[in-house]
Amino acid sequence: MISDDFSSEFRNGLKYLSSEDAESFARKFSERDELQKKDMLIELVTGVFGRQCGYVPEFEPELAGQKPDWLFRDRSGTSQFISEVVTRHGDEKIWGKSICEHGRRSIDDVRPVLNRAHELRDLPDPIERLKKPIAEKANKYRDLVEQMNLPFVICLYLSPELFLYFGRVIAHLRGEKDTPFGARLRACGLKWKPEPKGLLKRYPHVSGVVCIDLDLAHSLRQDDGCQCGFIFDFIANDYATRPISLCTRGSVGVPIAERQDQFVP
Repeated sequence: MISDDFSSEFRNGLKYLSSEDAESFARKFSERDELQKKDMLIELVTGVFGRQCGYVPEFEPELAGQKPDWLFRDRSGTSQFISEVVTRHGDEKIWGKSICEHGRRSIDDVRPVLNRAHELRDLPDPIERLKKPIAEKANKYRDLVEQMNLPFVICLYLSPELFLYFGRVIAHLRGEKDTPFGARLRACGLKWKPEPKGLLKRYPHVSGVVCIDLDLAHSLRQDDGCQCGFIFDFIANDYATRPISLCTRGSVGVPIAERQDQFVP
């Protein structure tokens, strides 16, 4: 039974799961506080995206004594990859208001963040805040993915407060020395360091990172009834011991659409 506090905008996402997983997800969701519920909605959207890419998601499977967020299988039931979702990046002081179902706001209300954009010079480099959660997930599941011999994908939600754009994340994970955007910021006098060596090179058991970002072009338009949504970008680890090919780019709209395929896992 799905409780009434489960947002109608995300309710269809449960239909992308097996009935058992949908019940389990809804039950866990009902036990969480408001901030934890937001985290779980990001997890749900990740499962929906995996389903759209042709995989069958399994929520929090029991694997060798651990319970990662997702195990994705093919339609024959063969395990394809394990995935963990990162939704927190340290001290989250700027977090949007709870979902407003009639105001057509996205899961994060980014306007308070944009109103503080003039403080950019004084904010710490957000890239530094990505290292710890990626390292924690990589170290926590290293033995599991080695034991199961499966690709491991970390899904990273880019909170609006991080003031990050996709090019910077790619540069940091892959180790590109600089980006035109970074050079332009430094030319303007902003305190922006050149990109460090590639973070993913340290974790060859991590097959890649999926960056999840708000579709800001939609979430800021509230006068035309336009749907908001999430953009997914896959960054492959060039040093992965178990590489995987995923959708390079995709999106999940909000409200989540009805599932189209009729396959039942």
